[in-house]
Amino acid sequence: MTHKKRGRRPKSSFYYVRWYKVQLNQERAAEVLGVDVQQIERWDWEGNQLAERYLLLWDRKHLSGEWAGFVFSRGRLMYKRRIWTAESLRREPRGW
Repeated sequence: MTHKKRGRRPKSSFYYVRWYKVQLNQERAAEVLGVDVQQIERWDWEGNQLAERYLLLWDRKHLSGEWAGFVFSRGRLMYKRRIWTAESLRREPRGW
């Protein structure tokens, strides 16, 4: 006979991606996904695979900290109107 754990049910994989992988609080996740905080709370329990994938893609493309404003897209690093590829970074002089 198996016993169920008592207490609250486990949170969804969306919650673990949002909080532990992408490290967004509910307010920032709502802003990124274009929904309200109550929707994020529901998805934390019920899950949403599409929103989860979107957060993972968003996280891969957007940089933070000293890299804020830089974006990876289609294999290129972009900042404002400047675009670099891996090859162009290797060729550029170090004293930009």
